[in-house]
Amino acid sequence: MPDILLACANAERIPLADDSVGLILTSPPYNVGLNYEGYIDNLPHDEFVEFNRQWMAEAYRVMREGGRAYIILKDNMIWWFREIAECIGWVFSQKLVWCKPNFIGKAGRISGDWNYMTEDILLFRKGKRTPMQSGFSTTHNWFLETIPQSNFKEGRIHPAQLPLRLCTRIISRTPGEPILDPFAGSGSVVKAANLLGRAAIGFDIVPSVVNRAAIRLRVGGKDGSGGLAGLPMFSAAHPDDDV
Repeated sequence: MPDILLACANAERIPLADDSVGLILTSPPYNVGLNYEGYIDNLPHDEFVEFNRQWMAEAYRVMREGGRAYIILKDNMIWWFREIAECIGWVFSQKLVWCKPNFIGKAGRISGDWNYMTEDILLFRKGKRTPMQSGFSTTHNWFLETIPQSNFKEGRIHPAQLPLRLCTRIISRTPGEPILDPFAGSGSVVKAANLLGRAAIGFDIVPSVVNRAAIRLRVGGKDGSGGLAGLPMFSAAHPDDDV
């Protein structure tokens, strides 16, 4: 069984050693007023930009040379987000698109001129490009995956839950481990990594959110810090495995 860790931590202060992560897949808050536990999703714009700069700097610190970071974002974030990432040292590689064929809420209510049915995925790397690997996905830069609902097989336990299949498709084609999600939420990234036999780490700032993700993964139990008891911690030198 691959080593996994779910625990409470602030993404602005990631409790990992330098150069200890091989791949990042995550989606930070969008600052759109979602009802998160323990986080205000309605910051002044300058504070929100600084928040993203800080956690991306931490992500860069813990990433190994050659590692990739997939950051899932709202469309109006991508322009300034790429700029702050590149100032930190990240190399922009590509923009991918997640297409969502189902609505959340009432389809007739739109905030812009068109219904928002996609999310952008910015792909960055640290240093020189390394080869990709074979996986359970095409090589196209778009993914058609529905937003999880409460009546779906995988269920819905978080207001910004990523589809398990989306995570699996991205991870299966991308080398590197352990895989880090500093905004673990429902635990989709960690669960996808676990299913693929890859080591993974998920952090969230709220203990109850971490515990629900742990139940979803059907592993471990609650400990005093709101993490998982009895799970082995990976070695920073854990080798990459092909899927």
